[in-house]
Amino acid sequence: MTKNTWIKTILGIILSLSIAFYVNQFLHSIREEVEVVVAAKDIMPETVITKDMVKKIRVNKADQSILVPDALKREEEVIGAVAVKKIRAGEVIINDPDKIVNNIDQAQTINLQSEDKDKVRKAFFIPTGMRAITVSVDAEGGLAFTLQKGDKVDVIFTSSKGETGGIYSSIILKNIEVFDVQGISAEDRQTSTSVQHITLLVIPKQAQNLALAKRKGKIDLALNPININRLTPMPTGPTYPYEFTYQKGVN
Repeated sequence: MTKNTWIKTILGIILSLSIAFYVNQFLHSIREEVEVVVAAKDIMPETVITKDMVKKIRVNKADQSILVPDALKREEEVIGAVAVKKIRAGEVIINDPDKIVNNIDQAQTINLQSEDKDKVRKAFFIPTGMRAITVSVDAEGGLAFTLQKGDKVDVIFTSSKGETGGIYSSIILKNIEVFDVQGISAEDRQTSTSVQHITLLVIPKQAQNLALAKRKGKIDLALNPININRLTPMPTGPTYPYEFTYQKGVN
């Protein structure tokens, strides 16, 4: 057997063994399973996750690494964490700060806990640099009491006093997130004098402006669409009463 034939034979054997090894590894990975943590029931936002809220299931390892690479695999990594957003029953819990905040120091958790043992104080969820401020609105000003946490609104200020420039309406804040909404009973919804407290997330300067506005006039909240069209024409200035006065020749 020539030298070239020996080399080709050896290379062929090495190649065959390599192919066999990788095929075996692939087949093994298809059969291999791994445990991941999922929600045993719906977990509401701002809730401390307890043992009864989670469970482990077995899934294909290859699928897990592709579909949910950040899946948490040990219950200990989840229990004691705080849900930032709603986690639906059966949903794989992932290591995502937009979903859960984990590894919270126990002393900090106790300090943050409210009277409800499964809840955490609102301050924990205020983003850095933001402030939460509450406004009171009637049914007209708050979309008939239908606003929900997470909605985006424009804040309209209506002045009725000379010290604030007379009578006019103006959008003073745009695309502001609703941080919290006070629950209101069906009975109160039917009462014309009922008001609802809506908490908004704003930067400090906006909080300062809003604090003055709600004491010097009336506040209305205009709900924004989910997908805002930046090309939508916006008012270039306040609206004054004279714009609605009757003009000769105009019907």
